[in-house]
Amino acid sequence: MAEPYHLFVGGYGGCIYTLEFTPPSQGKKATLTETRPSSGGEGSTVVKSAGAAPTWLTLSSDRAYLYATDEWNEPQGLLTAYKVDPKTLALKKLSTVSSLGMWPCHSSLLEHTHPRKFVSTNYKGSLIVVHQVKEDGDFDTEVETVVHSLAERGTPGPHSWRQTQQHPHEAHVDPTAKALVVSDLGTDDLRVYLISPSGTLTHHVDVALTPSSGPRHVAFSPPTVSRSTLYVLNELSNSVSVFRVTYADNEASTPSFELLQDSISTLPDAPKGTQSPFERWHASEIKVHPSGKWLYIANRAEDHDPLNGTKEGENDSVAIFPIDIDTGKVEPKGRKLIDCGGRGPRHFAFSTESKRERKGGDGEEDLWVAIAVHDSDEVVLSKVKEEDGTWEEMARLDGLGRPGIALWV
Repeated sequence: MAEPYHLFVGGYGGCIYTLEFTPPSQGKKATLTETRPSSGGEGSTVVKSAGAAPTWLTLSSDRAYLYATDEWNEPQGLLTAYKVDPKTLALKKLSTVSSLGMWPCHSSLLEHTHPRKFVSTNYKGSLIVVHQVKEDGDFDTEVETVVHSLAERGTPGPHSWRQTQQHPHEAHVDPTAKALVVSDLGTDDLRVYLISPSGTLTHHVDVALTPSSGPRHVAFSPPTVSRSTLYVLNELSNSVSVFRVTYADNEASTPSFELLQDSISTLPDAPKGTQSPFERWHASEIKVHPSGKWLYIANRAEDHDPLNGTKEGENDSVAIFPIDIDTGKVEPKGRKLIDCGGRGPRHFAFSTESKRERKGGDGEEDLWVAIAVHDSDEVVLSKVKEEDGTWEEMARLDGLGRPGIALWV
């Protein structure tokens, strides 16, 4: 029998759930269930101490600590640290601190610095905020928090209501762990910071994108010694931009960026059924296949409504682009569109992100993808086909508080 995987799921319902996914084995179908540890910590019930909307979760690489961002607390968002029980996955709350800005929508843990740092991205507050983390995983409130304001950087783009100010949407650590790439949806820029060994962020360069692109998230290819490829998901234009990233031969591994491809559409030829016009579509997530062979972008065919979305209507799609391994470029003519399994995919992640030890068994060598389908209020688990990168649904679970993220443990 295959050893199960586990996931933490957060969203707009004010809860963090723990799920168990058991791959198909010995003629038995795959299952996806909610699990509640029998003892120890708040994880023995559904976790409700992370605020009204824990829409982003960050897990330490050793799976010992979980961090939740509460997007909706105002006037400032909240960040909550948890200790993860290594056997039961029960969560013990350590503390909650302010994000110092409005609508924290993403976070990253800098684990290669000493001391470790926690970076939160405040979408409406136009801030990147750095908290120091203690050895026990908790926030160090005795050390002054560092705030990087984006308010003076860049000019808001031409979009009439989504680009009225700076809107940092993600702070993504690059493969060298020496640079932080901040996608600013409001100004059509990537803001790149260098990360010092002590965790200090120093602004390095701004990388401009096409006006009205609205960069949301980024993904890197598996890196070589001196270069990598950066893929940018543009939410407002529903497109992808591709950059070659070259690292200087110096201690900081200073990156430079060369545009290879721009404004490659993720959209189908036309909306189908009851789907809205393309101007209301907003792409949401981007990932590179662990092999580097395919690029995935999730399409959302409706305006994002955290509370009133519905599962009624046509399912949304995921665009799959073949990648030329030698150049890093995507192949637009080879693009495929597949059903994501529901409406409003906000996040997806591959099982290679799981770090827990698993026993051998039927299906253990397969690659799985977990999709947080927000409007449908479901998490969908699919198998990634080795031959063409497409997905085949294996299991699903609903009633998860309008999930915004499904994180492999």
